[in-house]
Order: sequence, then C-alpha cells, then structure tokens
Amino acid sequence: MYVWVPRASLEIKGTELKKFEGQGGSGKSENYFHRAFCGRCGSSIYADIEPFPDLLFIHAGTLDNATWVKPEVQAWTERQLPCVNVADGAKFEGNLPTE
Repeated sequence: MYVWVPRASLEIKGTELKKFEGQGGSGKSENYFHRAFCGRCGSSIYADIEPFPDLLFIHAGTLDNATWVKPEVQAWTERQLPCVNVADGAKFEGNLPTE
C-alpha cells in the first residue's frame, strides 16, 4: 500500500537511502520511476514517479504511525488475488489508463 504525500512535506531521517530507476508498466518513455530503499536492509521506502513531480508514494508500512491512513483508491486490481481484501469505498475496477 502506498500513501501519496506532497514531496515538500516529507522529512526522512536516518540511513541514507539508495535508489533504483526503472520504466513504468505503461511502456511510455516519460514514465520513469525511482524507488528509494534502505541501503542497510533493502526495505522499500518510497517511489518517485516522474509524471507526478510534486508527490512521493510512501510504503505505508514504513511510517511510524499509519493509523491516520484511510484507503481511498485501489489501482491495478485487474489481477488481484482472491485472498486480498478491498477497503470499503476504495474499489477501482481494472487498471489506470496508460494513455
């Protein structure tokens, strides 16, 4: 689960993060992403997606206190496993548009 936050509001403390760059699933050349992860343990921290320059997509499990997180949207559910629960009111059929 990702939590979308304004880039300017995020403060990261501790070990310097490492980054991996890749191309998004749409295949468009402008859809590059950068994944930041802990250089010591390899845990994913956030994704930085170029089409959304003002946002960071933080892995909710890395937050000290995530009790305020309320899912509003679920994307990329086209191949969702039957055992995965969908939050009430957050269902999104299929995938995000790639065009």
